[in-house]
Amino acid sequence: MLHSLNEWLWWHEYWLPPGITWEDMKESEDIHYPQPQDLLLSIPFCFPCWQFGLCNWEPACGQWKFPVWPMESSLISLSKQCDLPTRKVERWFRYRRNQDKPSLTTKFCELCSLCTASQHLYGPSWNVPSRCPSPLLPSVFWYYMLELSFYFSLVCTLPFDVKRKDLTQQIVHHGATIFLISFSYCANYLRIGTLVMVIHDASDCILEPTKIFNYMKWRRICDGLFIIFSAVFLLTRLLIFPYK
Repeated sequence: MLHSLNEWLWWHEYWLPPGITWEDMKESEDIHYPQPQDLLLSIPFCFPCWQFGLCNWEPACGQWKFPVWPMESSLISLSKQCDLPTRKVERWFRYRRNQDKPSLTTKFCELCSLCTASQHLYGPSWNVPSRCPSPLLPSVFWYYMLELSFYFSLVCTLPFDVKRKDLTQQIVHHGATIFLISFSYCANYLRIGTLVMVIHDASDCILEPTKIFNYMKWRRICDGLFIIFSAVFLLTRLLIFPYK
C-alpha cells in the first residue's frame, strides 16, 4: 500500500511537463537537476540566519504578556502606586514605547545590508525550449537554498519578535512562500521560479536605497528614487507579472 501511495504521489504527470518523465531527470557528471531531497539542505542554513536575527533583535517574548497600551484602570492604579498624575504615567509609557523603536542608524545599517545584487541571474542563457528540463546551475541552486532558509528563519523568529497585528497574515505569507519555492524547485520550474522572484524583488532593490537616502535627509535623491520605484512597481506587478 505504501509503495502504491508513493508511486501515486510522485507520478511524473503531477510534477513534470508533458512528455517528460523522471528518467529524463536523472543526473550525470556534467548535468545536474533539482532533487526534492536538496531542500533539506535549507534547514541547517536557516539556523545561522536565525542566530543572526536573535543577535540583532532582542527577544521580545516577555513583551507579549505586558501591553504597551495599558487600560485606563491600569493607569489609574499605577498613578496611585507611584504617587504621580495619570498624565505623567501616560507620558512614561509613550517614552518607553519610543525606546523600542530602532534608531535611524540601525535602520540605515539594516537597509545597506539588504541591498544585494542578483548578478547570478545574468550570463546564463535561458533561451532554451520551455519543454526541456532545465539543468540546475550552482548559482540558481544557492539562490533557492538561501531564499528558502531565509523564510524558514523568519518563521523561527516569529515567537521572539515583537507581536504585531498582522501576525496571522505573516504566518500565512511565509508558509505560502515556502510552499511555492519548494514546489518550483521540485518540479524543475527554475526559469519561471527565478523570473517570478526577480519580478517581485525588482522594486525592492529601488525601495531600499530610497529609504537609505531618506534617513540621510537627501530629499531630492529620495524623491527621484521614489518616482522610479513607483513606476517599476506598477510595471512589474500590474503589467509584466499578470500579462507577460
